[in-house]
Amino acid sequence: MKTQVQVLSVPELAGVIFSSVNQATLVGCALVCRSWKRPELDELWKHLDSILPLLGLWFNAKALLQGGGEYDAIGSVRNADWKKFSYYAQRVRTIAIEPSGLQLFHDHKALRLVVSSLDYPFGPSFLSHVRKVKWIACCSACQLLMLRFTSSSTVDVELGLNSTALIGSLRELAPDLRELALRMMEATPVGTLEAPLSRWISSLRHLMKLWLPPYYLSKTIVAAAGELRDWRELKIMAEPSARPDEGVKDMEFRPDTFPRLRTLECNLSLPRAFQLLQPSPRVEALESLYLDCSGHDNQSVSTFTHLLGQSGPQLREISLILFLDRQTLASFGRPLDVDVLYGLAPCHNLVSLRLAHSFPMTLTDDDVRWIGTTWKILKILVLCIDPDADHLITPEMRTSIVTLAVFTELLPNLSHLGLYFRSRDVVWFSGNPHPQH
Repeated sequence: MKTQVQVLSVPELAGVIFSSVNQATLVGCALVCRSWKRPELDELWKHLDSILPLLGLWFNAKALLQGGGEYDAIGSVRNADWKKFSYYAQRVRTIAIEPSGLQLFHDHKALRLVVSSLDYPFGPSFLSHVRKVKWIACCSACQLLMLRFTSSSTVDVELGLNSTALIGSLRELAPDLRELALRMMEATPVGTLEAPLSRWISSLRHLMKLWLPPYYLSKTIVAAAGELRDWRELKIMAEPSARPDEGVKDMEFRPDTFPRLRTLECNLSLPRAFQLLQPSPRVEALESLYLDCSGHDNQSVSTFTHLLGQSGPQLREISLILFLDRQTLASFGRPLDVDVLYGLAPCHNLVSLRLAHSFPMTLTDDDVRWIGTTWKILKILVLCIDPDADHLITPEMRTSIVTLAVFTELLPNLSHLGLYFRSRDVVWFSGNPHPQH
C-alpha cells in the first residue's frame, strides 16, 4: 500500500493513470489529496470539446443561455479574475469546437466583440500552451474569435474557411504549424482564396499534413505545397457544397509535383489518377494511397492497378473505392476480376489492401496462395467493403470458406480479412485462424 501511494505521488505517473479515467472520476480524484490535484487538473482541462468551461471562468454562462439578453455577461467579462482564468487555461492543449458550440457568440454580438477585444494581461492568446485547435465556425465574426484561442504553441489547426480574413492573422500567430485542415463552410470560389492560401502554405516550413476541400489543387497551391521539405500527407476532403473550377479540374501535374509525399487521399477520376501516378519523381516517396475513383468500367480498373504496381512498387497501404455508376451497374455490372490484384504484384511490401466495389471479389485457392506468396507481410486484406445491397450477390460471387485454411497457413500476420464466403461450404481444417475481424 505504501508503494502504491508513493507511485501516485509522482505527478508524471499519476498523469498517466489519470489519462484513462473519465471526467466524473477525475473531479473526485482532485479532492483526495494535494499531490493528486495538479495532475488531475492537467488531465481534466487538457482536451476541451466545448468553450463553456472557459466562459464559466468569466461569467455565469448558464444564466446567459437561459436568460438571453437580460443577463449582463459583458460586465462580468471585463471584471474577470484573470489569475484564476490563467490557472486553468494554461492547462488546455486541445480545443475542438463545432458550429453548435459557438451559437452563444453568434446570438450575442456584443459579447463576441467584447471577448475579441479584451486586454488579457498574460499575452495575446487566452490559451498560451494550446497545441491543437479545431474551430468550425459558421460566420466570419466567430472565425475571427478563434485568434484569441490560438497561440505560437499551436501546431495543428482545423478550421472552417469562408473568407481570407483569418489567413493573414494565423500566418503570424501560428507560424510553426505541422498539420493544417481546411473545411468549406459555404461554396467559396477557389479563386478568392488561392493567392493568400498559397502564400500561407508556402510560409509553413514545417508543415507535414495538409487537408484541403475538393478542387483546391490549383497550380499555385500545388506549387506552394510542393516546396515544403517536411510535407508528407495530402488529403482532399469530400465536401458536398464544393463546385469544381474548370481551370483546376483540367490541371496537369508536373513531373516533380509531389516528390516527398508519403500519403495521398483524395477523390480522382481514373484518368486523373493515371496522370498523377505515371512513373516519375512525383510519387517516388508515396507509401499510402487512398483513392475514390468511383464511376468507371472494370477493364480500366485492371489497367490502372497494373500502372499503379509499376509506378509505386514502394507502396505499403492501398485503399481504392471503385463503385460503379448506376448506368454501368445496370448495363455491365459484374465483380472485379482477380487480375486487378495481379497488377499490384510489384508492391512486395504491401501490408494493407482495401477495395470497395459494387460486387464482392471471388478468390480461388490458387488466388489465395498467390496472395500469400506475393505479399508475405500482409496484415489487412478487405475485398468486400459495402457491396451494393440492391443487387443480388450470387453464390458464384462468394469465396469458399475452405480458403481460410490457406490464409492461415501463408499469412501469419493477417489480422483483418474481409471476404464474402459461401456459408454452406464444409470446413475441412482445424485450428485457430489468425484474423481478428
